[in-house]
Amino acid sequence: MTLILLSFFSFYSFAQTYETLVEDIVFNSSSRTVITENQIQKLQSRDLKTLLATAANLSIISNSFQPPSISIRGGDSGHVLILIDGIPFYDPSTIQRTGNLSALNIKSIKRIEIIKGSQSVLYGGQALGGIIKIETIPLQDSQFITLETGSQSQRAVGAEYSKNHFFIQSFLKEKNVESPAKSSSKNYVTNEKQLDLGYQWQDQTEGFIKSTYLTDSSFSPSSDTNYQIVDVSNFKLANEQGFLSSHIKFKNTNGSPQLSFGIQKATRTFDFPLSSLNTFPIQENYKSYFHFFRLDFRPFKSDFMTLDLGLNYSYENFIFKDFNIKENDAFLEQRGVFTKITSLLDAQTVLSYGARVENWSGKNVVSVYQVGLSHKKSKFEISTGYKAPSLYQLKSSYGNPNLNEEQGAQINLTQDFEIDRKINFSMTVFYSRFKNLISTTGTFPQLRYINLNETETKGAEAYWTQEFKSGHSIMANLGYQEPKNLETNQWLPRRSLLNASLSTLLARHRHGGSAELLYRGPRNDNGPSGVTKLSGYLTANIGYHYAISLNDKIYFRLDNIGNNRYEETYGYFAEGLSALAGWSGHF
Repeated sequence: MTLILLSFFSFYSFAQTYETLVEDIVFNSSSRTVITENQIQKLQSRDLKTLLATAANLSIISNSFQPPSISIRGGDSGHVLILIDGIPFYDPSTIQRTGNLSALNIKSIKRIEIIKGSQSVLYGGQALGGIIKIETIPLQDSQFITLETGSQSQRAVGAEYSKNHFFIQSFLKEKNVESPAKSSSKNYVTNEKQLDLGYQWQDQTEGFIKSTYLTDSSFSPSSDTNYQIVDVSNFKLANEQGFLSSHIKFKNTNGSPQLSFGIQKATRTFDFPLSSLNTFPIQENYKSYFHFFRLDFRPFKSDFMTLDLGLNYSYENFIFKDFNIKENDAFLEQRGVFTKITSLLDAQTVLSYGARVENWSGKNVVSVYQVGLSHKKSKFEISTGYKAPSLYQLKSSYGNPNLNEEQGAQINLTQDFEIDRKINFSMTVFYSRFKNLISTTGTFPQLRYINLNETETKGAEAYWTQEFKSGHSIMANLGYQEPKNLETNQWLPRRSLLNASLSTLLARHRHGGSAELLYRGPRNDNGPSGVTKLSGYLTANIGYHYAISLNDKIYFRLDNIGNNRYEETYGYFAEGLSALAGWSGHF
């Protein structure tokens, strides 16, 4: 098998992949959280970032200039692959190649699955820390519209129409966001738009073809050389992404092959003219293209063993202009081959083994592997991964062309307890180690990307879910980790040691409610005089909905009811109390 895999690469020189969904091919995951459409509707979270933080206990932080950053088990956003309907939500023009989660239309989401722990064998380097699968394709005919209003002059409208295999989803939102500067009363206008058009079918083959247009723009504060957020009036940020994607499964063909492909284009602009408040004028334009192709098939399946094979190709192009002068025009392309074998050792024991061979442009061929063993309710997994720096980290005005590739290894052990049919408890211990983890040094505008020689994270996570006959439910998540830079013996920045969340859903006749608590412990960050420590914080959210009829519902929600403007990153303070009211009608 190794010779077959290596021979595939003898014809090419390549780069990187971030792959699409492999149906029914999942290792025994160290931890897995599923958020259903019913839960999403009952929670009525204001955006996807809030939903993932509370329902899945993910550590997600915001700043003024980049998409929200996700950290899983000592990694960063560049180690979390986001799949929308099996297609990567991917933007090569950003630091971590990630899109803006907050700009996605949460009303159109049907299901979310979060798998923590490296899935690099199946999904490539971007899944070094885990994956987030988001499903939006309507499973049946539906027509609905939502209207929302709220504090900070928030206004939003969303709609979905699905009939006879065709579907269209749209979403518009505008809000005056509170300035993240401490004690500021200034607001910044933000606009978000999303449009999806698609067609799905089920016949001799099943699949979909879908186009998506996504844009968000805002006025933003800036920062000074001491990392402090400062209010300005003419700093504009704009992001635009377009997708064309498809996934096809050939049900009646030997091996049940699945084909996924897509084309994506993105542009990002930062426009900040010279003024009395701005001594560093900015006019930066980033443009990116991302093409990918993937083929999966299952050549052998029996009662005791299955064999899965796959190959993929991806191409990303990054163009950077500074004051309309082209500074960089770079690309990466990659081809990869992977395999997975699953064996049933006995009625209660399953062994899985997988391997991937891939090559990044101008780099040597690398191999990664993943082994999982499951016995009854116990699960053990060991995996490795490999990821090249993003073109932004290499080629932007803050880039470092000498960055090395990141390498990771993880071990996870999970024990599940099914106390009864309504109560479940799960405990995970994990260890992850990264070589050449990419971090930053210096302050704006002299900020640069660097490699950290060796880092490790030790930790444990616990999950409790309980359902009641009345329809009530409780979900509690607790996580402790020690993410450390082994060279300096300091905690890694922006990664809290303790994370916890508690969610409850209440239901009675036409009434429903939700309550959420979210805690993030103290953490380090970069400050003007080196490492500084940020305080932990606790926030609470509550919601209520009422079914006027079978097809109409009104809902209300309060976020951060304690009006706690905590410090997300150094000098960047979160919004205070936020209120939202809405109506949803089905036709």
